[in-house]
Amino acid sequence: YLAKGEPAKATEAFRRLVTLAPQDPRGHYYLGVGFRAQGKPLEAKKEYEAALALAPAYVEPLADLAAMALAEKQRDAALSRVTKQIALAPKAAGLQYLLGLVYSARGEPALAEGAFPKAIELEPLHYQAYNFLGSIYTKFKDGENALKNFEQAMAKNSSGVLKWWL
Repeated sequence: YLAKGEPAKATEAFRRLVTLAPQDPRGHYYLGVGFRAQGKPLEAKKEYEAALALAPAYVEPLADLAAMALAEKQRDAALSRVTKQIALAPKAAGLQYLLGLVYSARGEPALAEGAFPKAIELEPLHYQAYNFLGSIYTKFKDGENALKNFEQAMAKNSSGVLKWWL
């Protein structure tokens, strides 16, 4: 229904999903997506929080909460919400990646530069983290030495994935 531009119908379908499986965080997340598509941010946030209460490492609802906070110019709130979730699920690579994105959106590339390698350390094939880390080195560091800096930052990657990825 969302793809057809019918968010109210989608929301009703997602509401049924939550009724059938109230402990499944995906239902709450999708219900939040439906509410957000209808322009109901408070209801969306409530469902995203419910999803995160059930699954602290669930990245998608947290990403939506952070995006909403950033869109509302609440940069500190976005950062606080992400760091709170990381405290609950410190080994979740996706949350570390999201932290890097929030730092980037806040205009803090040096802090983002620290978050993306943590995501990669936790999940050596986290391609988005490699991509954003490379972008930071290209945009904010010495462009000629970007590849060298990128390789040095990834030296901690014990899987060796960087060698074939580059």
